[in-house]
Amino acid sequence: MRLFVAVDLPENVKGILDAVRAPLRTALPRSRWVGKPAFHVTLAFLGEVEASLVPTLSIALRKGLEQESSFRARFAGLGTFPHAGRVRTVWVGLEPAARFARLAERVQDALATLGIAFDDRPFRSHVTLARCDPPWPAKSRTALATLAASCDESLSAASLVCDRVTLFSSVLERGGPTYRAEAEIMLSS
Repeated sequence: MRLFVAVDLPENVKGILDAVRAPLRTALPRSRWVGKPAFHVTLAFLGEVEASLVPTLSIALRKGLEQESSFRARFAGLGTFPHAGRVRTVWVGLEPAARFARLAERVQDALATLGIAFDDRPFRSHVTLARCDPPWPAKSRTALATLAASCDESLSAASLVCDRVTLFSSVLERGGPTYRAEAEIMLSS
């Protein structure tokens, strides 16, 4: 099964992101926009893993995260990957970035103790809004920056409590991936 570990977002926060995304969809080049149910902060992408390992992964994640406490987070503006050249991904950042980075580090350490491989790209606390396929020209960043200014008010009004980490399975379908929570790890209060 295809697995990843993430911070899921509350429905009201997904609704805010959906509303912010709407004007971007009409003003920016064609892309694959992430659906509202799929908004999350990926801490580690595992890819294909035997389903029988889910209980073991869950135990390792609980142990790895047992010292982590819940925290309040807020959005920190729009950005792109990569930061220069053609645009491949549009995202919205999250603060405090250091807290999300620490969660990602703890999750990745727990996976490493089991010998489970994961995508080890540098972590950046973000929620993907769009995957640009084909990549947008670099000049698209100018239009995005203009639109970002109008999104900032909606984004700055939104906050969330990060109180759990979820092990998700992902099934790729024609209309986009479908996610299912395989295990939830609560963070201490």
